[in-house]
Amino acid sequence: MTSAVPALLSVGACIAAGALVGVAVSRWSRRRRGKLAQRRGRRGERDARAVLEQRGYAILQEQVEGRYVYYVDDRAVTANVRADVLVGRGGKKYIVEVKTGAAADLSRPALRRQLLEYHHAFPDAAGVLYADMKARELCRVDFPATRRRALRAWVGLVLAVAALSALAYHLISTHSPFGGG
Repeated sequence: MTSAVPALLSVGACIAAGALVGVAVSRWSRRRRGKLAQRRGRRGERDARAVLEQRGYAILQEQVEGRYVYYVDDRAVTANVRADVLVGRGGKKYIVEVKTGAAADLSRPALRRQLLEYHHAFPDAAGVLYADMKARELCRVDFPATRRRALRAWVGLVLAVAALSALAYHLISTHSPFGGG
């Protein structure tokens, strides 16, 4: 039995050393992938600037910060976001999100949520642009539900003004010394 103990200790030491090497390799690999992704992202943002300028957009600011407020149980919570680029064209400003590689797929829920978040965080922007540097495409992303809400607000305002005008006309015509009342 005494000869089995050193053998077990030796096996245990090998397993522990293997685990430590595995953890170190895993960490190194994760850092390397992260650095490669950052490099690809910087290259994608540089390429996007060229595409935006070719399409007539002026780069106004990079890494622009925005925020919006949402409520949790009536408690206001502020969310801060950072968009890749703020551009201008024709007197309007647009927020741009740049993606490269597999992250450039608009069917990805995380990307759609990010674009919707920009829509809320930058209310003064005329819209959100999406730059897919994998396909070298630039497109505008709209959120129709908010358009319908805005349209309903305008229709409501027009109807309210019309109703007040009719009421004012009625009051003036019935109580005026020149009207029939």
